Amino acid sequence: MNKPYLISESFVKIIFVSTIILMLFVNIFVFYLKQQGDITMVNQAILLGSFLFIYVAFLVITYAYMLRDLMRAIHRYFFINLLKKVVIHSQPEYRDIVNLTKSKNLTHTDLVVCIEKIYSKVLIGKDQKIEKHKKTIQGYIKEFPIERLPEHIRRNIKILKSAKVDNELINTIIADTQKLVDTNKKPLRTQKHLSAASLFVGLVGIYLSVYSIYQP
Repeated sequence: MNKPYLISESFVKIIFVSTIILMLFVNIFVFYLKQQGDITMVNQAILLGSFLFIYVAFLVITYAYMLRDLMRAIHRYFFINLLKKVVIHSQPEYRDIVNLTKSKNLTHTDLVVCIEKIYSKVLIGKDQKIEKHKKTIQGYIKEFPIERLPEHIRRNIKILKSAKVDNELINTIIADTQKLVDTNKKPLRTQKHLSAASLFVGLVGIYLSVYSIYQP
């Protein structure tokens, strides 16, 4: 629910680079076969088929990524209109806005983007209806750093706020905690890159296996 978008931009880039490398590998292999005088029709068909399979797979992933971006933009557009109506009607607490976001199968990042777009219209005077609720939107923006933190830390921050602890101290705690959270996320990014590399190695392995089976 919190991750409706499964294909990341970095993953698509890695697939693209892997495809280019594999294409070079195929061309080098064809050159080697020509040098050995072993470029038969079967070899040509296998090489061409492997290349087309990989190329089509890359196109499918790329267009899936583009479609995802298009759907996300459409989803955000409708959510912005809904969010403006909700703010004008009831000026809800930020937590209520977060729950509304989840109910629409959107992430907190989507919410941040939508609120920032609404606020930009307020600043340039493009939307007079929502302009009356500028302070409400500013209050939402102040909650952005807190919402990125794990739930148990958010609860403690709210306790500190209710105890009227100095805001500077709270902001320092939030910033330091966010750095720690980001540091812990680095192994996940490394794991994603390793998965993409494994996919490339797997494609090469499949290619070599198919070639060895059908080689005359």
